[in-house]
Amino acid sequence: MQQALAALVKMREREGTHLAQDLAARVGILQKSAGQIQKHAPQTAVRYRQQLVERIKTAGWNRPRPTTNGLLKEIVLFADRSDISRN
Repeated sequence: MQQALAALVKMREREGTHLAQDLAARVGILQKSAGQIQKHAPQTAVRYRQQLVERIKTAGWNRPRPTTNGLLKEIVLFADRSDISRN
């Protein structure tokens, strides 16, 4: 019984070590990804606005004005939804 318990404890210690290494690697990946997201976040609203204007042109509205209230509202809503600076 003592041997079985000792083997179980040893196995759990090895398992814990492997889990700690795996979690550390995953945290590193998440930190790298978060850095990339923060780097690209400021351009997101600008790109979205450009895509909206292109979609409007494709739909047949040849000259969407950037100051059109509906377009501005959509851009503001998107920027608010994609804001990663909030907790």
